[in-house]
Amino acid sequence: MQTTHSPRFPTLGLAILTVLAAGNAIAQPPAQVDELAALRSQIAALQQRLEKLESAPGGQSANETTTLQVNRQGLVAKHKDNFTFRIRPRIQIDGRWFADDEDGNSEFTVRRLRPIFQGTAGPVAWRFMPELAGTVRMLDAWGDLSLGSHHYLRAGKFKQPVGLERLQSFSKTLFLERGLPSLLTPTRDIGVALYGSDPAERFNWTVGLFNGVLDDTDLSSNANLSGGDFDVGARLEFTPWKSATDSALAGLSFGLAASMGRENTSILDSESDRRIRYRTSGRGTFFRYNDGVRVDGDRIRINPFLSYYHGPFGLLAEYVQSSYELTRSDNAQTIDTDAWTLQMGWVLTGEKASFSGVRPSRPFKWGSGQIGAWELGLRAHALQVDDAAFAGDASTRLARSNAVQEAFAWGIALNWYLTDNLLIATNFEITDFSGLGLNRPTEEVVITRFQVDF
Repeated sequence: MQTTHSPRFPTLGLAILTVLAAGNAIAQPPAQVDELAALRSQIAALQQRLEKLESAPGGQSANETTTLQVNRQGLVAKHKDNFTFRIRPRIQIDGRWFADDEDGNSEFTVRRLRPIFQGTAGPVAWRFMPELAGTVRMLDAWGDLSLGSHHYLRAGKFKQPVGLERLQSFSKTLFLERGLPSLLTPTRDIGVALYGSDPAERFNWTVGLFNGVLDDTDLSSNANLSGGDFDVGARLEFTPWKSATDSALAGLSFGLAASMGRENTSILDSESDRRIRYRTSGRGTFFRYNDGVRVDGDRIRINPFLSYYHGPFGLLAEYVQSSYELTRSDNAQTIDTDAWTLQMGWVLTGEKASFSGVRPSRPFKWGSGQIGAWELGLRAHALQVDDAAFAGDASTRLARSNAVQEAFAWGIALNWYLTDNLLIATNFEITDFSGLGLNRPTEEVVITRFQVDF
């Protein structure tokens, strides 16, 4: 769909001027005939110029071209002077079924409802994305300033550099819930970052300064919880064979991300920004610190990662360690929590797998034989909390009495990409618990999703 602006009024005006000029030629003395002839010539030239503009594609003036389209990218408005605006609806409706009622409540839920507003204005790109499902809050609110063709300055609320799967779009992950390492990374943070790459994009880098947030939180309070201290985060990623498109290693990427800072706050369950909890894919909490535990000291996250995509095959692996200095009464401990994940996918219908998702080559169409794209995924992942979290008695122990030290899970995923914008998916996952703390039974869950993604 397009909007047009045709210059009809100038055309009419020139016609009137032409008639007036002709009338004046009759009324004026012969000495002015040459001047009137020159005027007619100028009018004719202007008329030709207007006709040329009107015959441009779409009948639009080249100075006023604006297009408005609805396509697989959402509602897109573009102006020729590098102004764009997009609205992208994204909805995820989940169903969860547990084998045992003690593991959780089987239910349907709106997992995410996130309209995305984004655009460009010359050298600036921007994006707003609120979360409207559950607790309403702003997740993305940032602007990018281009510092050349490969370097950018970003400011606002966005994802920190730590966490490979965390950086992947929530609508493009192989499994419906991210792996356990993502629980040790921030959901979002507020700060400023420089990022870029070499011209061939074989080396990507990010370095930034952030307020600092606890694990798996997004700083919805819009405040620095660290008493004025900041986190420094950085990320290096290498894709050395990216330009060798015929090589089997072209899709191999690996790197290291890390962040560090000082924290000075208390863990409080009543505030979503001040709690640390680790949950299964079924959204069941298996570890939580006691209310009032002080987070006072250095906080460090380390994250080596690797991904590989070749044809219909995809692999993602990462490890995250998150360290805190925690205190409860006279019990002061440095707690290291470790998590890893290894997942592999195969697009059964042959389309190309990638970090940015799967596009069906034959979008589903009833009765035509077009079945969309089908993808199978396998995953194993685990998380282990430091023994020291379970040291002490009931009045000094950092971990809650119902906390579990270790979780190991494996699962299988079947994803059906009907079109670029529509996904129906099913996951089955089993989580075993072990180590110190509560003796908790194995969790089995089936998760289904209906997703609209523009």
